[in-house]
Amino acid sequence: MKGKNLFRVFHQNIRGLKYKVDELSNSFLPDYPNILCLTEHHLKNFEIDKLPIDRFKLGSKFCRHEYKNGGVCIFVHEDLEFSSISLDKYCKEKDIEVCAVGLKLTSIRLIILTIYRSLSGNFTNFLINLDNILNTLHGNKVEFMICRDININYLENCNKRQQLATLLQAYNLIGTISFPTCKFISSITAIDNIFITTSM
Repeated sequence: MKGKNLFRVFHQNIRGLKYKVDELSNSFLPDYPNILCLTEHHLKNFEIDKLPIDRFKLGSKFCRHEYKNGGVCIFVHEDLEFSSISLDKYCKEKDIEVCAVGLKLTSIRLIILTIYRSLSGNFTNFLINLDNILNTLHGNKVEFMICRDININYLENCNKRQQLATLLQAYNLIGTISFPTCKFISSITAIDNIFITTSM
């Protein structure tokens, strides 16, 4: 398959987007992805609404009101048609911060979610609300792609990972990343991942 025919989704924990827009845009040249999924953008609503990213439109967002930093957003390439999906009622700062867009691709509807959970977030609340979101959105001819940073190391077989895997398997979602995504002097982790519906 030619590269130009691929549907490309870019996901990154950006740790503050405001002063990284040019660097981010330049890193894509000459081939822009179709979707940008960013966690920890650190912006308020009025800031992200006015933030220009060349070739992209803001598709969906969640911004913190009570605590600093955090937040998630999805930017969609200007050539794509999409619908924004409001999930604010499921969001709880630090526990689960999520936004979503829907796209019509051939015979299916693809729903892309971006999720962030702080290390200090309540994991039970995260699981309950994620289950509610997936249960609400799933349906016939609906496929999911979840880009997430939820501070669970997928290189370790811990209890939280097992609980999350059980939930995602109920919706036919599987992880696509099995290699380290963060490297430190004393450790390597895989806390960022993309999950897709197994029938895609």
